[in-house]
Amino acid sequence: MVLLITATMVINLDLAGTAIADYQHFIDYYAMENGLDPTLVAAVILTESNGDARALNPVSGAVGLMQIMPSEAGPPFTDRPDTKALYTTETNIRLGCEILADLLLRKKTTYNALYYYSGGTYWNSMDEYRNTYYRVVLDYMEGLDSGPKYKLTYINPKLVVRNTQDTKLSFARH
Repeated sequence: MVLLITATMVINLDLAGTAIADYQHFIDYYAMENGLDPTLVAAVILTESNGDARALNPVSGAVGLMQIMPSEAGPPFTDRPDTKALYTTETNIRLGCEILADLLLRKKTTYNALYYYSGGTYWNSMDEYRNTYYRVVLDYMEGLDSGPKYKLTYINPKLVVRNTQDTKLSFARH
């Protein structure tokens, strides 16, 4: 069984009192620039680094708030900055939003985009992902007080081909 979410776009996300409150302006700006729901971006940051801008994954080498991989540059990100630059909060959130938006466009669902964002097929299996990363992102999205209340929808895994109202989380680039 696969878990998908339905939601409405957040207009005013309030991160006061969270580990990422200081990054609110970057989250709002780059989420809007990339047509993303800021609640999704905030949840990915909380899941990836718990708001630690100096986070470094010793296994994968992922860096910063959104755990960007400096070594995995490639289309459309051939100019990805080095590790030092990725520790810059704004740069990390900007690139994380660009990568997430690109994955949403290519993979068509939030579920699939987050699978690949989290290192799917390379760092984790679909079962590990379904039971951990995706569930944690959903929990953070639900827990952000001013965020939308996400409705959980259960569908047959073979049907995970298109969005099934997985969003109203806009993912079209502006």
